[in-house]
Amino acid sequence: MELGCWVVRTHEGQGAMRGACLATIEHARRSLGAHRIAWTAAAENARSRALADRLGFRPEGRLREAGVHHGRRQDLDVSSLIGDEIDDALDAQW
Repeated sequence: MELGCWVVRTHEGQGAMRGACLATIEHARRSLGAHRIAWTAAAENARSRALADRLGFRPEGRLREAGVHHGRRQDLDVSSLIGDEIDDALDAQW
């Protein structure tokens, strides 16, 4: 399972994505039995990477030039929650 989010600038920093991501993570774990949840973000997207960090995702690495955005290749950072890390992240957040 992969989790990602986008929000318009006028709503950044209001916690909407954090809440939505937590609800999605909880549903994936409790209802779907997810064992691994991945987060992929453009290496230049500091806000997305910071949210993943706040949610407890652990960095796995960088996929060099793996994405294209507006015709330009970009590196993607991958983080994940695996097994008990998912439960720990949910317990810490709610």
